[in-house]
Amino acid sequence: SQQIGNFTFGGNVVGCVSTEFGICSPVNFVSASYAFNNSSIEYRVGNFKRTGLISAGLDPQYANHMVILGEGASASNAMQLSYNISKTKIFVGHQGGASFFRFDDGYWFTGVETNIANCLSLTGGVDMCKNAPLTGYAAVKFSKNNNVLNLSANKLGTDNQNIVLTYNRNNIAVVGKSNMCLTVSAWAQETMQGVHTVCGFDLGNHATLYAEAGAKFTSGDIAPYVGVGSSFVF
Repeated sequence: SQQIGNFTFGGNVVGCVSTEFGICSPVNFVSASYAFNNSSIEYRVGNFKRTGLISAGLDPQYANHMVILGEGASASNAMQLSYNISKTKIFVGHQGGASFFRFDDGYWFTGVETNIANCLSLTGGVDMCKNAPLTGYAAVKFSKNNNVLNLSANKLGTDNQNIVLTYNRNNIAVVGKSNMCLTVSAWAQETMQGVHTVCGFDLGNHATLYAEAGAKFTSGDIAPYVGVGSSFVF
């Protein structure tokens, strides 16, 4: 990001290569904000998550599965205008159309995110789809020391509504100066449920090695899986 006076210009790009999703980029946006009187207004365009209340310590492949479930209230081909005051963000936007600047398709959304006592955060929002009932999401996140607990209810009011519960413990000391994080996640839809465990090992130089294991449950059938992977931050 680049700050010029009270203006800040920035953006973010997150890419992924996996056996399940191939090459994808679930997050890519540009933003501009203006700060005044301990408040700010931000405008962003692209593909992004409307809320920062997302699971921590996930491997990239499982993180994309969370995007599909709806955690973080992902928006695509979207524009969003938000007003930030103190520890609260109020936002409204439009997403899902052929282009972010077209409003004849897609739908409008609105929401709020707030932080309480520096360790508890809450968020909720509504999607106002045309010719359809209101849908939405809600989430709560508790952070204390190196522990993070995240509970979210996503795509509420649809056939794909789901609940995701994730616990993350980070900065676990291992050999030498390396650190490890441990994450346990469970999710549930009407016809399918799953559990996922991942260990992340900090390799230094902005790289992390992951080892994952989990299972999916469908109509009494169990499909276990294991895997390894890595992430790089530039």
